[in-house]
Amino acid sequence: MKRLLLFIVLCLLILPATPANAADKALLIGIGKYRMKGIDLPGIDKDVETMRKVALTLGYKPENIRVLTDDQATLKNIQAAVDEWLIAGVGPDERALFYFSGHGSQIYDKDKDETDNADEVLVCNDVALGVNTLKNVLVDDMFRDMLKRMRSANVFILIDACHSGTATRSLTARHAGIVPKFLEYPGMPRASRSLPLFNKSMDTAEPLNYSALSAAQDNQRAQASTKGSFFTLGIERAVEQAAKDRRLDMSKLYAETTRYIADVVPEPAMVYSPALVGDAAHNEKNLFVPKEAAPEDWITQIRKIAGHAAYDVKVGTNGTVFKVGDPLRITCTPRTDGYLNVVTIQPGDKAPTILFPNKFHPENLVKAGLTVAIPAQGDAFELAAAPPAGKALIAVFHSPFPVNFYRQGYGDGAFRTMDQASTRGFVVIDAQEKPEAETAQPAQPARPESKPYGAGIVLLKIR
Repeated sequence: MKRLLLFIVLCLLILPATPANAADKALLIGIGKYRMKGIDLPGIDKDVETMRKVALTLGYKPENIRVLTDDQATLKNIQAAVDEWLIAGVGPDERALFYFSGHGSQIYDKDKDETDNADEVLVCNDVALGVNTLKNVLVDDMFRDMLKRMRSANVFILIDACHSGTATRSLTARHAGIVPKFLEYPGMPRASRSLPLFNKSMDTAEPLNYSALSAAQDNQRAQASTKGSFFTLGIERAVEQAAKDRRLDMSKLYAETTRYIADVVPEPAMVYSPALVGDAAHNEKNLFVPKEAAPEDWITQIRKIAGHAAYDVKVGTNGTVFKVGDPLRITCTPRTDGYLNVVTIQPGDKAPTILFPNKFHPENLVKAGLTVAIPAQGDAFELAAAPPAGKALIAVFHSPFPVNFYRQGYGDGAFRTMDQASTRGFVVIDAQEKPEAETAQPAQPARPESKPYGAGIVLLKIR
């Protein structure tokens, strides 16, 4: 039968498999200063800083938060960031957070696929006037295409902008520093009631992979202020209040931001209410990133990995209890041809040391019946029990396929240090083609989920 060869990282026998670059990621975009004259918005820099803190509180790691502001947030850069950061960089099980604070607007619907004859848009930094239209804007059709290409089933979208050209404009004149987040321009469409940016993507019976919360309803205008946009400040308060229990879904966030805006907007006629789009199940998903389990110590990890081995490999030492400074000698005699790797971790070590192969013996293919000794006769080094006192572990891994921890370890000395990548190269093969177990070993019950490599462990005491 043809072998099924799947290269894996050995540590993924313990941890779930995910793409190498997959992680919970946030993309935060804020545009207060535009290339076009006369359309700048106040307080957007505060919005971005607020949302950075919000993302950290939600559990996104600092290195997984990308920010585009002002002249960085061109249409091209926003599209590239979504593609590289949220589409390619977030796996099916991870969370993707998209936040935008800036102007919204409308343009005429060229594709004639909108019931209101207008496309809703997010206004990018490099926006420019066309003939009765806007150039360099993120059109709702573009956004829907991005959403369809996202692998994540946990996409959360927060839009602090508005898309209504029908709301009353004169009210804000009495309140210095408060500006509507809607860009008007000559010749723009005048839809009587625009649809929210994400309502138009709900054209399928399939469950949505996202929830989208926009700052204002279709006939209202979101407001920016010198202290920050009201919707974004409402998000901050809701997340802060939920931080202790680490539980907040989009339905709850909708209710909390609605309440906050009603409380703080200075004039009743200016009050606006957020709009939530998404199916009920997704709207109840937790916005907080699940906490990672505390990493296991190396000894625990190595013992678990060895526990998945298909067969035992006998390893010997010249004792089990050592005083600091006592010489240590390790021997191993594989019963089948294969590639041998020997590691040790002693009290105080942050990572295992690779004892074999090493600088003096970089190749690790060992023939059946050949005894490997560390140190071997004539080697220019000795092993000795090192302080502090405590338990030490020696582990041997034997594979029928090439695996060389030394080549993939790091360091310049005779012995390199092991990292997770050092175990790369073990393979899974068809169950009917597992290599024979070491024939001299007594018959033992089959181990669940066993893999075609062997392992042995010795625990030593240093006093």
